[in-house]
This record gives sequence, C-alpha cells and structure tokens, in this order.
Amino acid sequence: MGFSLNVKLYECLCVFILIFGFGCLKSFDAKSRENCLPFLPHGYNNFFVHLPKEKNFCVETPDGKVFYSTNANGARIIHSVKSDLSIHAFGESQLLEIFPVNNKPKHLLSYIYGDRKFLIHGAPNNGPNETLAFINYIMSEKNKPPEEIVIGLNLGFDLFRIIPGWKTADRVPYESNQIPFMMDYPKLFEIINVSKAFFTKKLEIVSPINQIKKSRSYFKQRKVDIITYFNYWLENIKKIKLKNNINIDLIIYQPFWVYDIEHGSETLVLDKYFEKEVLEIFCNARNTYANLFRNVFYFSFDKKMTAKEIFSFSYRHYKYRHPQIIKNNSICENS
Repeated sequence: MGFSLNVKLYECLCVFILIFGFGCLKSFDAKSRENCLPFLPHGYNNFFVHLPKEKNFCVETPDGKVFYSTNANGARIIHSVKSDLSIHAFGESQLLEIFPVNNKPKHLLSYIYGDRKFLIHGAPNNGPNETLAFINYIMSEKNKPPEEIVIGLNLGFDLFRIIPGWKTADRVPYESNQIPFMMDYPKLFEIINVSKAFFTKKLEIVSPINQIKKSRSYFKQRKVDIITYFNYWLENIKKIKLKNNINIDLIIYQPFWVYDIEHGSETLVLDKYFEKEVLEIFCNARNTYANLFRNVFYFSFDKKMTAKEIFSFSYRHYKYRHPQIIKNNSICENS
C-alpha cells in the first residue's frame, strides 16, 4: 500500500513538474516572441523547403538581427519604394541572405535589377532539386505566373546537393506543419531540437578550416557524379523553361571553400586551382545549354579582405556587399 502510494505521489510529482515546466517555457516563449527568434523557422514539405507563410518576424544571429516578411507561399519579401513589380528568385540561404544587411544595397540582386521588389523562394538546405519543385509549384498557381525568374546557385553546397546520397529530410528534420509550433514556442522547440540532435549523435561542430578541407576532399571524390547530375539538373531547367515559356537568369555564388582561412582573422587567399575546377563543370555544361539562361552572373568575393569582413558568423555565407560581378561569357574565359 505504502509503495503504491509512493509511486502515485511520484507520478503526480512528475506530472506537476512537467506542467509547471511547460508553463514556464510557455511564458518565456511569449516574451521571446515579442523580441526575436533564436533561429530561422523553416520546414520541408517533401518537395521544397520554405519559410513561415504570411509572417513578419525577426531572427537574432551572432551577426545581429535579421528581419523577415513573407508572403502566402513562404517567400521572403524584399520591399521596394520605387517599384512594385516583383522579381521571383529561387534558391537557398545565400540567396535568401540570412544575415544582417546594415548597408546598401538591400539585396545583392539590386546590383543587377535595380531597386525592385524581390520575392525570394527558398530556405536553408533548399537545394537545386528542391528549387525545381518550388518553381513548378509557383508556375502552377492560378494567379498569373511570373514571365521571368532568377535562380541562385551556391557552388559551395549546391553541387553536393544534386548527387545521390543527399537527403533533404536529414538536413531539414522538421516538416512544414511544425512551423507554427516553432513560431509559438521557439525556446521549447530549440530545446527539443538540440536534445534530439544530441541523442541521435547529429550534433556536429566543424571549424571553418575543417569545413574547407572536408568540402574540397568531397568535391574531388564525387566530381564525376557532380558533372553527371549537374547536366541532368540543367536538362530539367530546360523542360521548365520550354513548358512555361519563361526567361531565366542564373546567379552563381563562388564556393566558400575556394578560399584559404587562417584562424578566421587573416586575409583570405583565393585558391585558383579549386575555383577553376568548379567553374569548369559549369562552363563545360554551358556549351551544351548555351541558350538556356538569358543571363548568367557570377559573384566573386576575391577582395583581399579578412574572413570576418567577407563571411557571416558561420564562415559559409558571404555577407560582403560589394562583390565583383562577372557576366556571361566572361565567366568562362579563364576556365
């Protein structure tokens, strides 16, 4: 009898602690929502990765606060005071610009298209194949679909995301229907997410220098596969273009791992061998798909500056606002 009573008391105590703890977290989360979220909420719907829909929120990062406004499709809206004509862009976190922009331009696309309104369809780990799905989704809408689109290609990651073995669900382990929970209970979600990563041994911390070494090594190992599946991806872009009769521009971001970094504070040194190796993949494919893109722009960040001036806190995203923009045939002149 006594033992049974103790068990019941223990169970009641556990329930009380859970309710009390959840109540505290809920109260804490309510205060958190008044400020900024500690992470960028996004989810995977088995087709593409997207942000919360029709929301205004901010995210606190080690570089500072980033403010977001999204539409009904989860696209980030970059507003314009001069034009309401929208340019639809598709890609991942580099194109999305998930870091503070404290000086002009408001987005790097402004260098090419001027002060326009941008709708950026994408999220972290939204790879090239997910971009295809996102484009098809937007083009199938009942409202008037766009007549021209922009695709962002981050060579630092996207070439790895198109080959077999990459599983978006592993990189984005939260589904689209979990986004409201992330927004309502950010601290609780963060605790659950970190705990899950820890217990499943998916919590990995890699130094910037090791990131570069691992990326270069993986590129060498999978180069043949990358070439094959990059051409296959371009073929699917061609099908989308012909089906929808649209103009497509391509924005290419220089791989972060073509730079040598020493402790994250020294001047970056471009490794021209690796840059040439990567660009050759694009340039050789372009001979086959010469008329696929209306324009191609290559963003180079070879500025003889420090890593902290060029990169965001993760050392994987370019935050520098004044890249060298190389266009069309000039991209492949030296490759």
